[in-house]
Amino acid sequence: MLFRLAIIFLVLAGIYAVFEISRFSWMDYRLYHPKAEFQTREATASPEKLIFVEFIDYNCRFCKEMHGAVKNFLDIRPDITYVARPIVVLPEGPSEKLARMALAAGIQGKFWEFHDAFLGYPKDKTVDDAFIRETAMLYGVDYDRLVTDSQSETVNKWMANNAETAAREGVQSTPTLYVGKTIIRQMGKVLTTADFQRIADGLPVDGVSP
Repeated sequence: MLFRLAIIFLVLAGIYAVFEISRFSWMDYRLYHPKAEFQTREATASPEKLIFVEFIDYNCRFCKEMHGAVKNFLDIRPDITYVARPIVVLPEGPSEKLARMALAAGIQGKFWEFHDAFLGYPKDKTVDDAFIRETAMLYGVDYDRLVTDSQSETVNKWMANNAETAAREGVQSTPTLYVGKTIIRQMGKVLTTADFQRIADGLPVDGVSP
């Protein structure tokens, strides 16, 4: 009798373990694979080393301060896939509008251009309609279509996907970054390109917990 109970216990434990592994694998998959596929910039060198996911708010001054280091890091590490997930953590200001505009630009193949333009804007200034229009003109984006698409059901779904993923991951501030298995939440210091290199190589960085 005891032997049978032990067998049943082991079988149930095995089923539970498989369930948990599958659940966490699916959670990882959803983190790394946004609904809008253009939010992923694939590694250009093989083999791929890491996946770097960044939750950003385009109205967040810390996101803007760190963007230069992120860009430099990705330029020198073509073996890393980068996933940008725009979300809204600042209810006041243009956060939602800018996220929608960037995603809508993706429909016309210009997500990354708008992503860089918004994060490259001065941290102490607010992106206005004139700048958005100028950016559209610069990159050959149909501005009227951009505005219409930003309120479309497709963009609604992409916004919801990013927001739901952020909520599931417990993201409450930006920037929040996942470099491989290292999670970096908004902190007092702005990480440098060298900091990102150390994190990617599994080396310690002050203020960052592995």
